[in-house]
Amino acid sequence: MVINFQLFESIYKKFVTGEVSIFDGMNLLKNFRFTGQEFVRISIRQRDVGGDPAPVEFAIDKTFRVYKVANVQKPRESITTYVLKICDPRLFYCRRKRLSKVMRGSYDQMLQSVLLEEAHIKGEEFDQWTTTVPENNQFIVPNWTVSRFIDFAVNNSNYS
Repeated sequence: MVINFQLFESIYKKFVTGEVSIFDGMNLLKNFRFTGQEFVRISIRQRDVGGDPAPVEFAIDKTFRVYKVANVQKPRESITTYVLKICDPRLFYCRRKRLSKVMRGSYDQMLQSVLLEEAHIKGEEFDQWTTTVPENNQFIVPNWTVSRFIDFAVNNSNYS
C-alpha cells in the first residue's frame, strides 16, 4: 500500500524527481529483487463538473524510473516500510550520453538541437522557448555529457 507520494519539480533542476513511501505486508522487497530497471507510471485524470472524464490534454501521464530504495524499516515481523526514489528516465540518459562535436549558431539553437537529437525530447514538450543573441557562435563540445552542455548553454546565453 502506498502511504505517501511526492513529486519534486524546480526551475533550478532539469528533471522531475519524486518519492513513493510504501507499507509492504507481502514482503515485495525480498521476493522481487529490484534490479534498477523498474518503472512507476503515474496517470491522473480528473472528472469535470458533470462527472465525465476531463479531456486528455488536461490529464497527467508520466513514467518514472526507480533508482533507489531508501529508509527500509521493519516495524513488525510481517511488515516492511520503505521509500522508492524515482526520477524522469531521461535524467540517466542525459548524465550518461556524451557529446563531442562542433556546434554553430545561437546558444538556443545549439541547445534545441541537442535536446531534440541527442536527448530525444519531443518539440511539443517545450512550453516556452527564448531566443538568444548573438546568432553566430561556434563552440566545440569537448566530450561533455548532455547534462553538462545544457548547463553551459543556459549559463552562457544572452537573452534579448
